[in-house]
Amino acid sequence: MKRCFSKEEFYRSLVIVAIEKAGRQDDQLLTLMILLHTFRLKVHREIELTDIGSSCTLDALSRSDIAEMIAAANITKRNRKTPDDRLNARHWCDLYQLRTPFEVGSLVPSEWQERVLELAIVLMDAGMIEDVCDEDCIFA
Repeated sequence: MKRCFSKEEFYRSLVIVAIEKAGRQDDQLLTLMILLHTFRLKVHREIELTDIGSSCTLDALSRSDIAEMIAAANITKRNRKTPDDRLNARHWCDLYQLRTPFEVGSLVPSEWQERVLELAIVLMDAGMIEDVCDEDCIFA
């Protein structure tokens, strides 16, 4: 049975799954930002995007869109120890620019490429995506 999401709901769910499965440390969240900002994602065949359809590949997102989703996910999972800056999208945009200012997947250094591939495998195992694509799909 297909799971149905709007494109926005899919991305928000993907962020939550990534945080739950991979963690919410800065490096894990920056890895998620690299994945969503520099690569295209092939949506899992069991997912239908109601505003796009099934069997689709989604283009990379803007830094600000990803930062807003991460900040929102941190607000949802907030506890007393959560620093306020982690709840602010601007913090994530600034941190990305400072530590991982990558715009093209093929130019991501190998250290971060490995992290991105590990996260992609986590999201594949969770049934969210089937592949990650730069110029060519990596796992297809």
